[in-house]
Amino acid sequence: MLEREKNAIARQRDIIQSILQASNEAFVLTESNGSVLFMNVHARRLMDLPGIAPNKIQERIPLLSTFRPRDRSEMLRKIDQLLDGTAREVSMRFSIPQPNDRDEEYYEMYGTTMDTKRQIGMDSGFLFVFRNRTEEERMDQIKNELVSTVSHELRTPLSSLSGYIELMLARDLTPEKRERFLKTMSREAKRLTALLNDFLDIQRMEDGHQEYKQDHFALNELVLEVIERFRETSDHTIHFDNADDDLHLVADRDRIEQVLVNLISNAIKYSPNRQEIEVRVRQDHNQAHVSIRDFGIGIPEHAFEKLFTKFYRVDNSDTRKIGGTGLGLSICKEIIESHGGSIEVESTVGKGSTFTFTLDLAEETS
Repeated sequence: MLEREKNAIARQRDIIQSILQASNEAFVLTESNGSVLFMNVHARRLMDLPGIAPNKIQERIPLLSTFRPRDRSEMLRKIDQLLDGTAREVSMRFSIPQPNDRDEEYYEMYGTTMDTKRQIGMDSGFLFVFRNRTEEERMDQIKNELVSTVSHELRTPLSSLSGYIELMLARDLTPEKRERFLKTMSREAKRLTALLNDFLDIQRMEDGHQEYKQDHFALNELVLEVIERFRETSDHTIHFDNADDDLHLVADRDRIEQVLVNLISNAIKYSPNRQEIEVRVRQDHNQAHVSIRDFGIGIPEHAFEKLFTKFYRVDNSDTRKIGGTGLGLSICKEIIESHGGSIEVESTVGKGSTFTFTLDLAEETS
């Protein structure tokens, strides 16, 4: 009976340790004087030190160079409160810079007093939990960016519309001024509609409710249609390097058109000092490649990783002047990948950018 009970206790201990090791949180169990009894894998990774590390948690914390000095000081103060009995529970939030100096990992530390006498023969001990809340922090940042973007981008066309309406109501305008004001109001209304459509599109895509049609069409003809539209409304010169043959797709024509409009619009918007855009369509085996090249301000290499994420905008003086929601490229990526294709970017700061998307051709083309 003693042997069976001993085996049962050992199995329970192994199960508990397996659970703690598999957990996404970092767990540290200490004695009442701070000596470490147990650390799971995540805790060792978080609090690892070269050579022989001190066994007491209050001696290990000051040596963690990955932690910021102010976070180490605050954490030591919290731990001392537990050790000297002035608090039974402590908590704090902190962040750890990453090697690229652009990202951070965000954590919440929670410490509590434990009555461990019955479990392991000690009068008391402490449990420290380090919870990684990086994704939560990123979601909070996205929400903040959404509120900021919506308020800023919607305020501009609404203010413009409101101002022109008040002018038209308060003054007797010449027919020429009235026509000019109405054209401006129409342009701002279309801009407002486009903004709202972007927000609705990204919401549907996030929820998985976006439906795609299966149209059969010639990609070359669609690209030329979009280019002609921009030629009529833009001061930029758009050169079109067409494929030798018609390239047929089976895809949602409206959504592929949306991708083309977004990419060409961006090329125009982000090349304010160079008036040329190059659009190229080519075939490579059973795939169609569409490239949109500008000679504008370019994109720094560190921004490539986040360029297609929602609400992300390259933060520099040139882009801040241009404005935008940071949704266009995210929508383009979602549409192209939902059609089984891919989209990529090549860019050099000061020399311009090239966005290329690839889609499978219809069977009769290949």
